Amino acid sequence: MRRRTVLLFPGEECGWTELHRTLEMIESVEIVGLSTSSDDAVRLSSRLSPDMVFTAARLDGSPTLPMIRELRQEGSGSTKVVVVASQFDHGELEEFAALRIEGHVLWSDLPARSLHGFLVTAIFADMFVVSRTIAEAFLDVASVERFRVRASGPKVDERELRVLCALCGGLTHKEILETVPISRRTLERTVTKLYDKLGAFGAVELGFKAAQLELVQEASEAD
Repeated sequence: MRRRTVLLFPGEECGWTELHRTLEMIESVEIVGLSTSSDDAVRLSSRLSPDMVFTAARLDGSPTLPMIRELRQEGSGSTKVVVVASQFDHGELEEFAALRIEGHVLWSDLPARSLHGFLVTAIFADMFVVSRTIAEAFLDVASVERFRVRASGPKVDERELRVLCALCGGLTHKEILETVPISRRTLERTVTKLYDKLGAFGAVELGFKAAQLELVQEASEAD
């Protein structure tokens, strides 16, 4: 398993000590830096280009939203960003969504017994534990933005739609080859194009974005 690098930007909540300790126990995870300063956080991230950043919602007593925005502008696009907070500001949620952070969770949804599982799936499986409160609020934001997002969404051809529909239906590459008249090499190229066009880094995110853009429904209708 490829080693993953992690940066921590902890806040004042006591849960950060346990999160740090748990990360140190996970094999193939290396904590490459830690900072409680927004300015230092940006410099560290730009220099180290970590696989993942776990950050508090507030550093130095100020919201981390400007810092996360700068990370997205200055840092590597492949770095995942997860915000862990004691509470969330509904007004910031749309901006977090626009910045395409990979996760936003509340400490109240992360008891010690589930912390290890959350970290492992977040780092290695592109799956994130999300609180019901934040999930419902995010869906409200997504429903408002849906048509604007779709209008500027990616263009996919008929073959890409069929492959996308199959992937979102849970089919493996082998099963897709049995149902779609396509060679293995062409399938691999098509899957790569889909990830690039939808800006997805994993299967879960690909399915979410396909659903958000209504591409899965469109693919079904095309069949």
